[in-house]
Amino acid sequence: MEANFPVDDDAALVAGIAANEPRAARQFDAKYRKRVLFYFRKKMNYRHAEDAQDLCQETLAAAMTAAKSGRIANPEKLSDYVWGICRNKLSDWIDKKRNRTDSIAGHENSVRADESIEDEIINKDLIDRALNLVSKEKRLILKLRIVDKQDYDEIGRRLNPVQPVKADTVKKKFHRARAKIIQKLGGN
Repeated sequence: MEANFPVDDDAALVAGIAANEPRAARQFDAKYRKRVLFYFRKKMNYRHAEDAQDLCQETLAAAMTAAKSGRIANPEKLSDYVWGICRNKLSDWIDKKRNRTDSIAGHENSVRADESIEDEIINKDLIDRALNLVSKEKRLILKLRIVDKQDYDEIGRRLNPVQPVKADTVKKKFHRARAKIIQKLGGN
């Protein structure tokens, strides 16, 4: 008969996994899979579903392997151990994505320690894909507004230096282009 491992008792869960108890492995999976997958999906801006699934699986497998081999120093802090693996896996994924982007662009990005690099990489990928969904004029408006941070009057002058486009017209085109992109990318 299989032992019952309280889901709240991480130490008992780790001990059960180390003893190759199938129920402990199932309870570990039930306790962490949805939360870990949600973490990766959220951090990846819900745009890299397959990568999120892969990282979730790798995280759970790494934690199970560590529990089986006795490498978890504080079994009562299993959650901390799992979330540490999550952060490391996400960091590795970002580094791989950054390296792939750098090799395509032909230059190296400076490495920054803050967590905003995650959002920057994901947003750059989304912007690149999204810009291909709209006309050349709207791409220029989006670029000038989002990337160059220009106001609508400046954009109007850039579009037509002889007879500048009115700021209200530029604003409408910007918002329509943005809405089209959001719709095509499956956003709200």
